[in-house]
Amino acid sequence: MKQLFYILLIFGLIYFCYWYITRTPDIVTVTGSLRVLEEKTPGNFYNASIHGTAANTGDIPAKDIWIVYKIGNEEVTAYINELPPNKSVKFRTGISKTKVKDPQVELVNVRYNE
Repeated sequence: MKQLFYILLIFGLIYFCYWYITRTPDIVTVTGSLRVLEEKTPGNFYNASIHGTAANTGDIPAKDIWIVYKIGNEEVTAYINELPPNKSVKFRTGISKTKVKDPQVELVNVRYNE
């Protein structure tokens, strides 16, 4: 039983090393901030969106970039067609309706093609 545990541990370490060496590095970095309109819409909702900057830190262009944020419980996205190497571009997500003036914001993921 002890030998089986050691064998599984060794295979797990080998797999982790393989994954770490062969993974693709993240070449798109994203920073964003929440913007909330002060005016309330009908039903006492605030309109909120994310405004930010996406930068390509790699040596190859990134295409079809999807940036997904979560405002409260609703996901909002931004799309960038192409981002050349060592360049940055400003983006804005779609609008989310929220009841609170300062909702929680979370970057869910950034997907792109090389």
